Amino acid sequence: MYAIELPIAIKVVDVIELSEAIEGMYAFEVPQAIRDMYAIEYPKAIEGRYAIELHEVIKYMYAIECLRRLNEYLKWGYFRGGIPPPFWSCLENSEMCASTMQSPVAIKTKNVVKNNNIEPFDLSELTETSGIKMEMTNTGLAVKVDFLDYQPTIQEGGLPGPHKLSGFHFHWGRNSGRGSEHTINGYKFAMEAHFVFLPTKDGAKNFAAVLGVMIYAGSYNPNYEQIVSKLKDIKNKGDKVVLDNFPIMDLLPKTTSCWYRYCGSLTTPPCTETVIWTLFENSISMSEYQLKEFRKLMGEPEIFTEGDNYIVDNFNQYSRCCNAKLH
Repeated sequence: MYAIELPIAIKVVDVIELSEAIEGMYAFEVPQAIRDMYAIEYPKAIEGRYAIELHEVIKYMYAIECLRRLNEYLKWGYFRGGIPPPFWSCLENSEMCASTMQSPVAIKTKNVVKNNNIEPFDLSELTETSGIKMEMTNTGLAVKVDFLDYQPTIQEGGLPGPHKLSGFHFHWGRNSGRGSEHTINGYKFAMEAHFVFLPTKDGAKNFAAVLGVMIYAGSYNPNYEQIVSKLKDIKNKGDKVVLDNFPIMDLLPKTTSCWYRYCGSLTTPPCTETVIWTLFENSISMSEYQLKEFRKLMGEPEIFTEGDNYIVDNFNQYSRCCNAKLH
């Protein structure tokens, strides 16, 4: 179940002591085992103690009521507050978060299948600046940039039709050793940018398309300075600022001809499985100074509960393995 700190997770239903919750199941040392290993793998934590199916035990010990109450009083969050990713499926209208096509994924390049039949992207409109108005917001969970008027369009690249750029946002870690939602061969990047495109035609089969850019800590990136320099103006949740126009293409890797492709979901509730993911093979850099500017932003206190409520570790690390296609 990946329930980090199980005693806290079930505290609201008065099952304070796990040994009492499973009394009679011969697993009296489970609480310490869970504290020691953060309950990452319950079966191994209690192996040989006659409570192998701990999630079944808890289900009959009012865990359902616990999650219902969590749903009423807490918001979804990450692992520093709120309801963490492993329990998102218990949220109202978010059952799909426990489904089989969830994002992010852990890509292993040895399992990647190369596909030479996908045509290159047409990203020409991402070089335009005329008529574009971008507004950057501190959502309390992340930084997002919305396109208020003209929304540039991308085509081809194996997409079923043209898609317009709705906006983009970022996920990052407390330090540069983590932050990306997707991993490649186990490597965690310091940040991941998601450029969200919506289909220009309505229809149940018209999926959204997300272009993912992996960002590592390295050299200074002047192309991102127009964003980083304005972060000081959105320090608190709800703060907004209008950005100066610049070509969105500048935020992508210089080479965009190779990417990982798979069909998945939104990485936040309701986790809808209607996303065509494109993760560029080439990554880009930001300096430590630039990355630290993101970590100075203030988030929702109930979600980011440590220190001064800085937005850090706002990424979904609850990933599955993937056999993606590489073009």
